[in-house]
Amino acid sequence: TGFYATKLEQKAVAAAGSAFCGKTGAPAAQASSKTERRYTTQVILPALQWIKTGLKLGELQATELRAKNLAGVDVLGGKDGSGQL
Repeated sequence: TGFYATKLEQKAVAAAGSAFCGKTGAPAAQASSKTERRYTTQVILPALQWIKTGLKLGELQATELRAKNLAGVDVLGGKDGSGQL
């Protein structure tokens, strides 16, 4: 599909394997060890969601921080010295 890199060796090994069956003689050509690069200009849009933290404004003291894991992302929330979020 063009969205990942593949090694050139894999293509050469697959082709050499089918040609090798029942044949003897010269070895297959050596494949390059470089990784094939494919680029895309596809735009990936962010998927934003409002997820509840379970924290209440009154539960936090000034300068207190709490860490939560929201949908697999670690988020640190808290109040500053003046009590603002």
